[in-house]
Amino acid sequence: MLPAHHVALPNGIRGLAARYLGAVKALTALTALERAAGDKDDVVGQGAIDALADLGGAGGRAALAKIQKSGPGDERRRLAREALARLDQAASATPEPLSTPPGPI
Repeated sequence: MLPAHHVALPNGIRGLAARYLGAVKALTALTALERAAGDKDDVVGQGAIDALADLGGAGGRAALAKIQKSGPGDERRRLAREALARLDQAASATPEPLSTPPGPI
């Protein structure tokens, strides 16, 4: 997670840090990323939304759905909606495992 003094860091660095947390699948950062998605700075908020999409899973999806419904501003809600759509598309493109192995050909 980001150190307590992160709010004083330049916003570009904070946005990149959020994206990094998503890229490395830092599940322990879920709450901090959800909070950062509501940051007053757009760079930080967008980075956090991207990170939540990278995290995916039930937690990332729930956070994005919450932002889509009642996030701060139209742009953040749009970004969350697009992130959810990407997650849905990726999930539908993943083939289902076979329940039984195919027989001899």
